[in-house]
Amino acid sequence: MGEVYRATDTQTGETVAVKALNPEIIEHDPTLLERFVREGEALRQLNHPNIVHMVAAVEEQGRHYLVMEFVEGGSLRDLLNTRGKLPANEVVRIALEVADALTRAHHLKIIHRDLK
Repeated sequence: MGEVYRATDTQTGETVAVKALNPEIIEHDPTLLERFVREGEALRQLNHPNIVHMVAAVEEQGRHYLVMEFVEGGSLRDLLNTRGKLPANEVVRIALEVADALTRAHHLKIIHRDLK
């Protein structure tokens, strides 16, 4: 749907992640803007240590952005590429953290289709 950039919040000086919605996608399917907005609203409702915190939703010059907490590190794929097979206790720890976050989302009747 778009690209994610590492940026600096000009008000706080903190590093943030900015998700920019690709404008060409909206031209082809205007319903994707609604989905992008719903994603921002869902993030705003969630308050969990394993779910990225939403800072702001911004529309500027016809472009749409979600500003989110920046989380240092990589993806699970990056971890597996670097370390290979993980010990069972670490796999269980990661799975429990993901399940805990999903439980919070599902409690709020939010179904997330894009886990990272």
